[in-house]
Amino acid sequence: MEKNQSHDALLEAARIAGSQSKLAALCAKKQAHVQKWLNSPLGIPAEYCPLIERATGVTCERLRPDLADRWRYLRESGMRAHSAGSKPTKEAT
Repeated sequence: MEKNQSHDALLEAARIAGSQSKLAALCAKKQAHVQKWLNSPLGIPAEYCPLIERATGVTCERLRPDLADRWRYLRESGMRAHSAGSKPTKEAT
């Protein structure tokens, strides 16, 4: 079985977190989920990448390189909003 593109990045995140179990706990999952992500051809579900990046420093781009364009767009969008000083507004009801 060929390993997925994010296999090495996910192993690094687990090492930084302290173990697969600790990494799983950061995602409110069990260790078996991390093991499944490591062995799945799809790798880690994208929704967990930002959590793992914040906790370990392993970037979303490394965890899901197939979504690099999306991560770039999200980062640039966030940077524009931050640099413009925009704040979320409460819509009138």
